[in-house]
Amino acid sequence: MARPIIAPMSLARVFCASLPVLLAAPSTAQAVGDWRPVPSVTSPPSRVGFALAEMPTGDLLLFGGDESNPAATDWVWDGVDWQPYTGLGVPRRDNPAMGKLGSQGLLIYGGTNGGSFLTDTWQSPNGIVWFQVAIGAQPGILTSTSMAFDPVSSRMVMVGQTPQGQYTTWFYTAGLGWSAGPTFTAADARVVTDSVRGEVLLLEGGFPSVSVSRLDNSTWLSLGVSQQGLSLGEVAFDERRARVVLMQPFDSRETVEWDGVGFGATMTPAGQFISPIATAMSYHPARSETIFVADYGNGVETWRHAADAVATCTGLVAATWHQPSDRRRALRRGHHVVDDWLLTHGRQWRVVAGDDSAQPCWL
Repeated sequence: MARPIIAPMSLARVFCASLPVLLAAPSTAQAVGDWRPVPSVTSPPSRVGFALAEMPTGDLLLFGGDESNPAATDWVWDGVDWQPYTGLGVPRRDNPAMGKLGSQGLLIYGGTNGGSFLTDTWQSPNGIVWFQVAIGAQPGILTSTSMAFDPVSSRMVMVGQTPQGQYTTWFYTAGLGWSAGPTFTAADARVVTDSVRGEVLLLEGGFPSVSVSRLDNSTWLSLGVSQQGLSLGEVAFDERRARVVLMQPFDSRETVEWDGVGFGATMTPAGQFISPIATAMSYHPARSETIFVADYGNGVETWRHAADAVATCTGLVAATWHQPSDRRRALRRGHHVVDDWLLTHGRQWRVVAGDDSAQPCWL
């Protein structure tokens, strides 16, 4: 979901209108905290209302924006450069919800075009061939949407704001379509998949506080944790570091992380900032890094999160699984001995092999 964010000024890119793709001068933007600019030869042209999500190939698809231009090109980030992407058959739109549907490809819902709200659903098994889904109930008009895949139930979870101002939850299952979930009141909301702990998280609120819930079957279960001084911005899950990365631009411009137990600030940037016209963020599994893209009015710039690796034990004991005998290999805290552990209902661990001298955490 494209959202404004505050970030450092960078030099304008130079575009040549006579070329089929836009040639961009290497970015001279400076590093900001843990964020590093990534120079690229080509760059998507300036636009608002784009979305960014992982493709089945592991690369990132930048889709949407520039709704008034039917010939507008979508783009793929391969970890080194942007490449024009022409395989999309989905009608042009701004502000769509988009996410990877597990092993079943990509899903797109809604958005706007020409001032009208769209309520159509599109699925692609490979990111190239798309088909419209028109079975079952439809979510209707939603704004401020976000998507996250639930690995437990193998369905997409989407939250969005209704015209009445409430947020609503919808579940999409391939071949079955949409089904309605719980409605809740929030100033703002995002969903994100924690692929390490195998759960979908709901971050809701807005300045001055953000709270966290997890999906429990088809209901949201509060984790009883809220953090003051935060607002919601771009959200992505860093699989390498087992952290939810939350860039909250509207107030202090900090980047914070959720480690499964609580929030921790990773950096507070300083210097001169300007507000871009659009942003998006997603994890790039092919290069094991979180990618943030921002348009300052001269084309899309690319940034990567260069935070150091962390001890994977932190917060991982809070993981929960819905199968009472779901077995995972776990590393005992403070040791190099790997044991098997059994996680039962109620977040209770018991050791299956070895001793129980320490709590386990995921490898």
